[in-house]
Parts: sequence; C-alpha cells; structure tokens
Amino acid sequence: MKTRESNVPSFVKLWSAKSSLHFDTHLAHVYAKLNFYQGKSAYNNVIFIYTDGVTNCWVSKADRDNVGLRLRISAEQDKGYIGRISKEIISCGNKIRQFIDSNDPISINLDSFSFFWDLVYEYYLRHIIVKYIGDYMDDKDLKKFIKILEKARLATEPIYREIEDYWEQVSAAVANRVGCSKEMIMSMTKEEFRLYLKSKTIPNLNVLKARYLKSALILNGKNASIVSGSAAEKHEKLISKSFLADNITGA
Repeated sequence: MKTRESNVPSFVKLWSAKSSLHFDTHLAHVYAKLNFYQGKSAYNNVIFIYTDGVTNCWVSKADRDNVGLRLRISAEQDKGYIGRISKEIISCGNKIRQFIDSNDPISINLDSFSFFWDLVYEYYLRHIIVKYIGDYMDDKDLKKFIKILEKARLATEPIYREIEDYWEQVSAAVANRVGCSKEMIMSMTKEEFRLYLKSKTIPNLNVLKARYLKSALILNGKNASIVSGSAAEKHEKLISKSFLADNITGA
C-alpha cells in the first residue's frame, strides 16, 4: 500500500539495536542481493536510520509480508525445511564463533575480512527464516515447529552481539593505526573498509563523523546510497509519516 500523503511504500520497523553503520552495509547486502528465498532476495525497500551507534531498520510492509509468504510456502512444500534451516543456523553460528576465537582482530586482512563476513551472510540468511517464519504460519504448524525454532533462536541469540563486539575490536585496532576514534571506522561502509585494507586510506573524517551522528542507508532494489545530517532526518520523517498513515488507515 502507498500512503496518500507521500506516495511512498508504507514502512514497518524490522528491528532496532546497537549496531554499526558498517554492519548495516553488510546486512543491506544480505537483504537485497542474496537470492536465498525461492530464488529471490528478501527485501527491495529498506532504510537503516543510524544515530550515534544505534540503528533502526525499516522495511516496506509489502516486502515484509511477501518474504513471509515465501517462507511459509517453502515450509509447506518441504516438510524438512524448518528442521534443516534450524540446524544450519546453529552450525553457522558455531563457525562464526570459531573464527572469532582463532583470529586476532589486529591481524585483519582482505582474506580474513571476506571470510568473516561471508560467514555472517550465511548466518543471517537463515536468521531471517528462523526469526520471522513463525509470524506467517498457522497455529497448527506453529505448534508443531515452535520448539525447534526456539531451540535455534536460543542457541544463536548471542551471535549478533558477538559479531559486533569482534568488529568493534577490529575497528579499535584500525583506529589506533590511522589516528581516529573507533566510531569513525565503524561508520565506514564495507566497500570503504575493503579499500582501506588495499590502500590504507580512509574517507574524510568529517564525512564519517556526520554519518555517525545521523545517517540513512537507503536500499531501493539492489541500489544503495547513504546520506547524513539533515538529509537523513528527512528520510526519518518520511518513514514516520508513512508509518503513521499506515497505522491510521489500518492497512
């Protein structure tokens, strides 16, 4: 549905957490570019509002409901789907922990950077299923699978924080080398960090500081852009109007 006022998709908040903008750029890749859900990506319209180290992630209501429908169809067509995904997400979480335990944050390089985030991608593709599929199942099926889903959630619940804690240590090590705060490093995109590993250069610190204070990462299809300051505030207000109109009309 589109709001009468802004003629943009109605948005719903997917999650809110202490999260770096750097992490958000990786999640954007997972959400929009990896075709894991019946040959399609999860979401086409996503906005991450990042403020002083905290992210609110909004997706279009239509995207959220569409991926929920696809997950339910997958479970109905494949009776082993939920059990298999639940086992896989636990395995993915264990691989991330093994990497963190065996890789010193100070020693990050191009190979370990790519390997680490590929592990995170594999985890998060399954996280979307385990976290949200229950919202779209009927009561009978949910009752059948609730224990399996709860076991997977409990086993992997701390992973998100462990990923961010590790990346904070990486960022602190890099910040120490280049002479800035770790918050500036954590406000770099995944592409900018990859470039740093190649050339040892980082974006302008004023740009990174502006991002840290207030920025919006906008996904439209497979295209992503970042704005900061007043431009980010405009996107935040637009989402609020969309959200309010959606709730008022009961859509």
